Amino acid sequence: MAVKAGQTVFNPLTCLQPDYNSSIAVLKLNTPFHSSDDIRLFAQLWKHAVLRACTDGASNVLHDCVELSRSSYLPHFISGDFDSVRPEVLDFYRSQGCEIIATPDQNETDFSKCLRIVANKITSNNLQVDRIVAHVNTEGRLDHILANINTLYLAQDLTSVPVYLLTGASLSCLLPPGFSVINVDRALCGHWCSLVPIGMPCQHVTTTGLQYNLSDGAMMFGGLISTSNSLGTATDTVTVDTDQALLWSMAIHYH
Repeated sequence: MAVKAGQTVFNPLTCLQPDYNSSIAVLKLNTPFHSSDDIRLFAQLWKHAVLRACTDGASNVLHDCVELSRSSYLPHFISGDFDSVRPEVLDFYRSQGCEIIATPDQNETDFSKCLRIVANKITSNNLQVDRIVAHVNTEGRLDHILANINTLYLAQDLTSVPVYLLTGASLSCLLPPGFSVINVDRALCGHWCSLVPIGMPCQHVTTTGLQYNLSDGAMMFGGLISTSNSLGTATDTVTVDTDQALLWSMAIHYH
């Protein structure tokens, strides 16, 4: 599909391809690994990253993962209020030359504060980064999940680089107002996808490439939300034209 003026193009699954050769920034949040596939996926992202960051509690997860060589998985920096990381873990990463950045502000989550630092380092160091990927968990506390989604909204003012939330089973990003094109690799996508108007009601949404498309439809909580949708069979491209931001999520199939 030819790119139109003003449209946003997303290639969400390319970083999962074995021959992926572009550059990303990886941000590990304080969430556990759930499977060997999850660890292998994270390891691939880490390998391609030009900037690697951890929130403070995530350092424990990285440090304790026996499947990952501790000396090979060193973040460029660790940030947070350091209420979660064990002292001996922080001492280890400090001894390995990792930058330790204190962010005590309680008005933002550790994810938001870490993303702000990532965005600043990309700009100040002129890093060529095509996406920022945060390794997260969609299980557990609902308020943490909602806080992660809120950070996607804050990210719009922090960076022009697309920000993705990635688990071992799904990938999510925020589609801005306007016309978005999502290119999908069917070898890597799972059986479901969704569009959710979490920020505010969307009065005009038109989609193509889905099993259940909208034609200038309204989406809002208390009304229509497009969960448990799926890709159509005739194309590998989804388009979304919306008057307000929409959360796009999709299942991933990684082996």
